[in-house]
Amino acid sequence: MKYKVIPFVASINHNKGGSNDVAKQLEAIINDYQDEGWKYLRIESVSTFVLPDSGCFGIGG
Repeated sequence: MKYKVIPFVASINHNKGGSNDVAKQLEAIINDYQDEGWKYLRIESVSTFVLPDSGCFGIGG
């Protein structure tokens, strides 16, 4: 059996989207590879990093 490892880096714009957008990105990758004959097995982990907002007292507040 052959396996293929695909890196997934979520792209989040906190002003326009959120977790649903990340789910759609991952679904699109899975569907693209499924069309090529690959079968989805699992995801090991997903890490996220969200830049902090400047807030009321931050720069530009």
